Amino acid sequence: MSNARSPPLCRSNVLWWSRTYGYDKKHRGQCTPPIENPTPVASSAHEQLYRFIRDNQVDRVQRFVDEHPSAVFTKRTPLFVASFFGRHEIVKLLLRRGADKDLPCDGVRPIDVAGYAAVDPVDRMKVQSLLHGNSCPQVIVRLDERRGAVSSADSTSETRAFRLQIHFSERVDEFTMEDIATSEGCVVSAFSMLRGDLYLATVQLFPGVSAARVEVLAGVARRHQTAGVRCIFNASSGPFHVEAV
Repeated sequence: MSNARSPPLCRSNVLWWSRTYGYDKKHRGQCTPPIENPTPVASSAHEQLYRFIRDNQVDRVQRFVDEHPSAVFTKRTPLFVASFFGRHEIVKLLLRRGADKDLPCDGVRPIDVAGYAAVDPVDRMKVQSLLHGNSCPQVIVRLDERRGAVSSADSTSETRAFRLQIHFSERVDEFTMEDIATSEGCVVSAFSMLRGDLYLATVQLFPGVSAARVEVLAGVARRHQTAGVRCIFNASSGPFHVEAV
């Protein structure tokens, strides 16, 4: 395949996309997006925009789009690159500025490459949620890496406490400690909200219990209510397993 034409945007070509829009400078010029607007932006400026997106520099992307509104509508749009790298704040910005989430590039939409190069599954979830539009709030439960498993004060006890992060794809209302389901031998001992889309919960295993399951069930929290928006409840997180160490 000639370097003048990009390969299909599919999972098997993530390496090509990372090379073209990623950190390997010598390759990035091989596929400069075509300019299709009455007041074209220079290729070098597009390269700069893609670097801002890659590096998740939201303020610089916003300033660039303010100065060059037509850049949002090029064939291989900034939305493709932001979606690919999982830059959900930039995806949100571009959608607000009128980017077409259904505009195909080589027959593939931004949603089809959402989060392919994202390291964090939360970033991938948020991008997918933004591009799907009317989907219900998604949720991920995971260990808080800053704390993780914490031994009890009694070193002879088998009880262990785990601090978990509960990430929603968007802001939700009416989510409480009672909405966190646990298996037998495990209890939620602490709960707090950091943001409307991020909660912390501490779960504790009873003595003699070595493992447990934690889950946010479907339908326990609803999308943040705004005027004219129908009530939509969350999907299930699926089970998250904790084990005493």
